[in-house]
Amino acid sequence: PIGLVFGREDSGLTTEELSVCSQLCSIPTGTLQPSLNLSHAVGIVLSTLFEKQTEAEPGVDQRQLASNADVDHLIGRWSQAVAMLGLETEEMNSGGQRKRRKILGHLRSILSRSGVTEKEIRALHGLCSAILEYENR
Repeated sequence: PIGLVFGREDSGLTTEELSVCSQLCSIPTGTLQPSLNLSHAVGIVLSTLFEKQTEAEPGVDQRQLASNADVDHLIGRWSQAVAMLGLETEEMNSGGQRKRRKILGHLRSILSRSGVTEKEIRALHGLCSAILEYENR
């Protein structure tokens, strides 16, 4: 199943809403009219998706692509490794404001954009297991 989520005209989607999306896109707009009517945005996205579907990459077997559940499970495992290594922490930016490092969010974005396969997910699980075992020695 696929769900399309569109943000608000003035502020887009919240960080929490974005975190549960597996794919992201944005529609470039001009400075005079920086937002689009929802119906226009939907039309542009659906038209683009239709065009991309008809140009499907030859040689890619869609059945081998990892599911969202596979990616979620991997992110859960990596969250353990990231926490154990102390990488998911808050830090101060140059303006003196606290900023949370979003390593897992970046990892999810990379995996979503790449069209990761089940075999690649298994390899990343193996790497995560090696990190966890090494740190627990």
